[in-house]
Amino acid sequence: MKERNRQQGFTLMEIIIALTIVAIVATVGFISYTSTIVKVRDARRKEDLRQIVTALQTYYTQNGQYPPAGPCAYGDSCHVYSSAGDAWIPDLVPTYLVRLPIDPSDGCDGPWIPDCLTYSYGNVSADGQSFDLLTQLENPNDEARCGIKNYHEGGIATNPSWCTAFGGTGSDQLYQQPVP
Repeated sequence: MKERNRQQGFTLMEIIIALTIVAIVATVGFISYTSTIVKVRDARRKEDLRQIVTALQTYYTQNGQYPPAGPCAYGDSCHVYSSAGDAWIPDLVPTYLVRLPIDPSDGCDGPWIPDCLTYSYGNVSADGQSFDLLTQLENPNDEARCGIKNYHEGGIATNPSWCTAFGGTGSDQLYQQPVP
């Protein structure tokens, strides 16, 4: 009986199918990983702003008003940004916080600019009794973003809304930290 000498191996079609499956699994994994990282950064942003609000409330308790926004006078609608470094609200450092948190992707001034990821404090009222503290969120599906919540609704007449979804000129990704 004659035995055939047959080479062992994979056909080109089997290799292509295996590579296609690996590519699909890798793509799904990458997309899932990227989505998770975005959600983690947004969670950190919210926690950072909660920490800043706690420091602001302690400042308020001791001083009867919130601190000015850096060089801005009370009643000005100007803001200071975390892109200025870890003392971007100078009156809080080092008494109320050793270092102020900065946005994990920080690098520009003004969260109203699309894709500008920074923390912003300002618009402190003339009597020092109110302020705005906000950032942008990366996750377009986050329920707390401006496009759903409409922060600053009914605000000053020149800026009734920050959210483009509600007729404003800002970003629908804005998030304003609520003050308890």
